[in-house]
Amino acid sequence: LGVGEAESFMTLLHNCRNIKVLYGIDSYQPYADYLKDPYDGTPAYVTDWKRIELIREVAFNKIKHSGMVDKVIFLQEDSNEVVNRFENESIDFIFVDTYMTYEQARKDLEVWYPKLKPGGLFSGHDWGSDQVQMAVCNFRRDHNVTKRMSMFDNCWCWYK
Repeated sequence: LGVGEAESFMTLLHNCRNIKVLYGIDSYQPYADYLKDPYDGTPAYVTDWKRIELIREVAFNKIKHSGMVDKVIFLQEDSNEVVNRFENESIDFIFVDTYMTYEQARKDLEVWYPKLKPGGLFSGHDWGSDQVQMAVCNFRRDHNVTKRMSMFDNCWCWYK
C-alpha cells in the first residue's frame, strides 16, 4: 500500500522468490505529508502533479523492466477504496506506506489488518514518525495485539 517509486516493492519482488502475486496499490494523487517531528500541523512537504507523474512513471518503468511483471497486479486507486475487494484473512503480508497523518495511519491499520491471514506479516514504514508510532501502538493496544513487534530501518512489523 503506497508504492511511490517502487523501491520497497521491487525489493520484495526480487528478494522474496516465493511471491506468486504482489499487489501494488497507489492512487498517485498529489499530497501533503504531515509526518514530521515535532508535529506542528503544517506539512513537511507537498508533492504536486508534476512530481507525482514522475514518481508514477519511475515505478511503472521499474515494474515493466523487472522481468517479473507477470507477478504484479497494480491498482492505481486509493487503498481504502479497494480494501473491500480483498476477503478477510486472505493476504499473506501487508506493507503499509500510504499515510501522511496519524488519522490516515490509524484508518489504514483498522481497515487492512482484518485482511491479513493468521500468521501473516503486518508491516509498514515511517516508524521514525511520532504520529506513526502512536497510531501503531494505539492500534495494538485497542485490538489487544500482543505479538512481539520488531522495528528496523524506519519499518515496523509483527506476525498476526
